[in-house]
Amino acid sequence: MLCMRWVLPSLLFVACGADKGSNEKDSDDPVSQDTAAPQDTGTDEGPADCDLPDGLNWDNWGRSFFRTWCAGCHGADAPNRHGAPESLVFDTEAQVVEHGALIRISVLDSASMPLGGGLPEEDAEMLDLYLRCVLGA
Repeated sequence: MLCMRWVLPSLLFVACGADKGSNEKDSDDPVSQDTAAPQDTGTDEGPADCDLPDGLNWDNWGRSFFRTWCAGCHGADAPNRHGAPESLVFDTEAQVVEHGALIRISVLDSASMPLGGGLPEEDAEMLDLYLRCVLGA
């Protein structure tokens, strides 16, 4: 099980003002909008294993993460892709979903990406949650 002691504080800014006692989505609350509800797959890696912080979705976390860590080489407009294949672009959630398994292998399993030493542990844990629990990858 992932150590969650840093996850909630790191996303506190996302949940500010949210009603912690409500599980209902508020159409005026951008944090709760577009948060994919994981489906139970019945596996150990499935949603039963997911303790998602509020706001872990593309709009509130994924877009920023992939811009920060991946767009320098994997953005459609990257001026120097440093050898990244043209087919591996991570500008949209659909592109990330399409390549989710490869992202998991390259970033989390082998730590060969991003170039220069991989991710800090807390970012790697958040990416794991995002891929596994939000995208199902």
